[in-house]
Amino acid sequence: MLHRELRITLTNTSASACAISGYPAVRLLDELRHPRIVAESFSDKPRMFILAPDQQAAFRLRVATGDGVTTYMTAPTLAIIPPGDIAPLLLSVELPVAPSIEVTALVPASESK
Repeated sequence: MLHRELRITLTNTSASACAISGYPAVRLLDELRHPRIVAESFSDKPRMFILAPDQQAAFRLRVATGDGVTTYMTAPTLAIIPPGDIAPLLLSVELPVAPSIEVTALVPASESK
């Protein structure tokens, strides 16, 4: 199985620091913004950290892109819901709707290379 791995950063745009820990909820959405696949595989152990204003947290998203033979439909939108939040952040993407999505726990962006 072939994979694509993306490093995604989230910025604290509020005027206050916040404590954060865990995994973001991740979904690939179709043109009507219906979920096509939801992240179901998680790695790294979550830990609590403080995110000051304008600081970033990061996670890695790994999407199976196919086996070299099978062609998957493409999702145009990636929805990310940070831990403790309910509103999704929507990103325009072109990612395959394949059998698996894996996300890592959020860490301070300075620790995620």
